[in-house]
Amino acid sequence: TYDANFPGKVTRVEVPSTSGGGNKRRTDSVYHATTGLLTTRTVDGFEAGSPLPAGFKVTTYGYNASGELTSVDPPGFGATDATAYTYNLAGRNGHVMDTRTDPLVGTTTFGYDGLNRRTSVIDANNVETTTAYDAMGRVTEIRQKGATPAADLVTTYVYNAFGDLFCVKLPRGNGIETRYDIAGRMNEMIRGTAVTTPTATTCLDTAQPRERTAYVLNSTGQRTEESLERWNGTAWVSDSKTTYEYTCHLDKITRGAGGATPSVTEHCYDLNDNLEKVWDANHPKASNPNPTQLYAYDALNRLTAMTTGPGTANMATTGYQYDAQDHLTVVTDAESNTTTYTYSDRDLLTQEVSPVSGTTTHTYNEHGELLTTTDARAMVTTRTVDAADRVTQETFGPAGTPVATLTTTYTYGATPAQFNVGRLTGITRNAQPIAYTYDRFGRLLQDGGLTYAYDANGNRTTITYPAGLTALYTHDAMDREVTLSYDDGGGTQPLVTGAGYKAMGPLTTLTLANGLSETRSFDPRYHPDRIQAGALLDWDYTVDALGNPTAITGTIHGVPYSTAFGYQDAQYFLTQGNGPWGNRGWSYDRIGNRLAATKTGEPAEAYTYAAPGHNPKLSTIAPAPGVGTGAWTYGFDAAGNQTSVLESDAEGPLQTTTYDISADGRMSALRTSTGPARADFLYDGRGYLREAYQTVTGSSDDLRVTPTYSSDGVLMARTEARQWSGSTPGPDGEDSLFVQMSNETTRLFYFAGRPVAQLTTGPELLYLTTDHLGTPVLAT
Repeated sequence: TYDANFPGKVTRVEVPSTSGGGNKRRTDSVYHATTGLLTTRTVDGFEAGSPLPAGFKVTTYGYNASGELTSVDPPGFGATDATAYTYNLAGRNGHVMDTRTDPLVGTTTFGYDGLNRRTSVIDANNVETTTAYDAMGRVTEIRQKGATPAADLVTTYVYNAFGDLFCVKLPRGNGIETRYDIAGRMNEMIRGTAVTTPTATTCLDTAQPRERTAYVLNSTGQRTEESLERWNGTAWVSDSKTTYEYTCHLDKITRGAGGATPSVTEHCYDLNDNLEKVWDANHPKASNPNPTQLYAYDALNRLTAMTTGPGTANMATTGYQYDAQDHLTVVTDAESNTTTYTYSDRDLLTQEVSPVSGTTTHTYNEHGELLTTTDARAMVTTRTVDAADRVTQETFGPAGTPVATLTTTYTYGATPAQFNVGRLTGITRNAQPIAYTYDRFGRLLQDGGLTYAYDANGNRTTITYPAGLTALYTHDAMDREVTLSYDDGGGTQPLVTGAGYKAMGPLTTLTLANGLSETRSFDPRYHPDRIQAGALLDWDYTVDALGNPTAITGTIHGVPYSTAFGYQDAQYFLTQGNGPWGNRGWSYDRIGNRLAATKTGEPAEAYTYAAPGHNPKLSTIAPAPGVGTGAWTYGFDAAGNQTSVLESDAEGPLQTTTYDISADGRMSALRTSTGPARADFLYDGRGYLREAYQTVTGSSDDLRVTPTYSSDGVLMARTEARQWSGSTPGPDGEDSLFVQMSNETTRLFYFAGRPVAQLTTGPELLYLTTDHLGTPVLAT
């Protein structure tokens, strides 16, 4: 519906409601009679089968006399959730915004030059960022102001004679040089160490290491080649090249172009320009009439089916259905398991029905923020959300009776001097806080039990662990880690003394402080080729065109090592894993459920699943692994959490392992029916394991493990406290009882995204060499 008056603005939009029948979702817009500016927008419809309450519908907008937006007030929360804008700068007639006030956070102030270019932003923590321009209006400097001018973070921008951005000098002193072809299109991006004062023709120090990405473009500006290169002192050398071929669309991608084993992926499209067929690099189009992926669409160009391996024995089709508002409502997997989704007229997911996890429902507040989630066990997660849409509390448990020890609170800062205004400062569960602090630039300084420091580019230069040990990193001109050392209070000890990388790519060399050097080779697709660690490890990789390893051969610690791997065609489920452990094989259904497993010298194992036969919930493995008879039988709760494993042999049940699942869906205890030991698990407010405690009934023996995680979920340290009892013969032959205790902490060091060393109290320092996935395979 349109306003009858010029310019005929839309006043009402109606579409069918997700609730069905003749119901509608209606959006009404009201405009100021004189200015024509939008003053209210009202969204009406249904949610979870009921009409939206009145307080959930209306957003209001305010303006000044110049027609500039002064306020936005969403539904609910009164005026506390409104965002306000002011335009009080002299001589601007109320058109240039000078402040923005965000709900519960505070005011950001803006400054301008005489041409109304924004030159200053002062945030709610009173930290200023300034922007400078040249006479042509181009940005020449962005300066984040530190406590002193020397602490400012300055990024400078220099342009070439044609006005194109040529050089960006970063706060650390490294830089990015950009070059262009004769048509003014970017064809090179080079990284390295910037000169002291960049000019329109000089950006990087050519005597220092540099890396570049070089592009070739066709006549229409499409990128046809991308080459990752490094300067070897005399010329640019390409480490990896990718080419692209087009007609009207991207038809072919060749990775490792020009190398011995390029990988080619090909695409075809339907008449509506939707991607219809894909041939992966293991199935060239020329010799495979059927693609590896086939996509189908409805008349509205919505994906309705995706078939993997069409025309093969492993063909698997997943189907998709939608409601009248284009929300995805039904997903049917290749084994006919159907998951349904229900959305409201505010585009919010209100219900999920899954053959694995049962029925889950959600409710939302006026802003559309999630308030409650009720799972199939009738366990309710309840969130308290403030006017700024920040979660302040979560509770877990049956409706009305949450479990007190699981209640999690979130606090936010309000102190500019601590630079925490509007930032998360704490997460507390069961009286165990995780504290966060920040520097003036918003970078995280304290992360629970860890603290960090940064260089001017924001690279993390130190990590301080609980009890004071500090890891120290340095970085190269490409902002990659090149050295690592640690200081435990007794002086700095090196761990990694040098590192090298492929151009814009993976780690290739690593020199450890114990004298061991790692060398990692890659093919031109950056797939793994070889890993060497002195005389201790030498693994040669054979990979398929997608990079899946098919063989690893060589030696480890002087012992021959040989493995072979196979994969199910099209889906690439692992079907063969032969190695020093013997020969192993697996088969799968169409969605990846394992159907059978074979091992050298053991009976084949068969896997069954919940009705109707291929529900992803595992029912049994028979015979029982490692037993040869009987079975393992699995139990689940209504929400799909595994709760038990019953182990049996030919004579009957042996033991049951029980997993207690808490109201928040995490395992809280592990116990067996035959053993006196049990393990209990506690989690912090982030959901990471805080403590694992093993006890033995009728004994003082126990084991307590306390891990330290970063907020990224990386295990940084682990403390293990153990107590055990025993007896020794006394002088007269009687037993003399004793109790012993131990306590040790292991700290883990990471480098280039992988573990590289661990230090255990004692001290015991181990250097770690990893495989191509970053899993340690050698400790020295």
